[in-house]
Amino acid sequence: MSFNCVLCESITGELIYANCDDFYLQKPYRVNYYRCEACGLTQQSPMPLDTSVFYDDYPIHKKKSWLFRKIQSTIMKPVYFSIGDVSPKSKLLDYGCGDGGFLENSLNADLDLTGFEPNHSHSKRLSKKLGIPIYSDFSELLSNYEGEIDVITLHFVLEHLSKPHDIFQKLFRLLKPGGIFFFTIPNIDSIEARLFGRKWHALDPPRHLTFLEETHVHAMALKHGFELKKTLHLPFPNGFAGSLPVIFFGRFRYFLFLVCFPLGIIFSRLFPCGTKAYWLVKI
Repeated sequence: MSFNCVLCESITGELIYANCDDFYLQKPYRVNYYRCEACGLTQQSPMPLDTSVFYDDYPIHKKKSWLFRKIQSTIMKPVYFSIGDVSPKSKLLDYGCGDGGFLENSLNADLDLTGFEPNHSHSKRLSKKLGIPIYSDFSELLSNYEGEIDVITLHFVLEHLSKPHDIFQKLFRLLKPGGIFFFTIPNIDSIEARLFGRKWHALDPPRHLTFLEETHVHAMALKHGFELKKTLHLPFPNGFAGSLPVIFFGRFRYFLFLVCFPLGIIFSRLFPCGTKAYWLVKI
């Protein structure tokens, strides 16, 4: 099978995981993950052309309970951008809003908030719910905000995208000079990932397409006009807690995930390795 690295365009890759099942949503797709022998990127191959079918009934986009919101704003708070790090009145764009939780928790801050979500109907629902503009058309977003955004956040978004260079270019155009580009991403080179292998919850086939590591982020920053300022290891319990049901029962089960969640909290505090955050600045 032909391989083509989405970062360096090398055609030589080593098969890491073959025929990976969708343990999370049990969709009938199996995918392969390769590691590029030139730059070390782990990615799906072949890369799917249309990923929309992977997201039917995607729980991340659904309305959450009060309990989940409380957990999101407390226990899982470290994996989200700290709005206390920016000046009042700053323009903040959350790119890939998911359920809108981060923006909702930021509504009381003195910030000019907006979001981007590629699904048009989902973006309309979020905009109505939050009372702020949520775009689904990038050209419209660019026409309104080109060179004006102070902070762009992507929380667990980049791993879903097949063209990392394109997103770096797009966000560069939106940010003002000195603007912050902050993103979180699963760490494929972590103890957690090696412990669970192909059953690691954060591998999430077929939805997770690429896994950037620090060397890739540094190279991408230099190529696209950014400077990598900080790399952070974050305590995120979901990877560990979501993997245990798969290990013991062969599939993700939400009830068992909740039962295992306290263990995930303990593991992620002892070994904050499964998730990393990168803080870049537009030069």
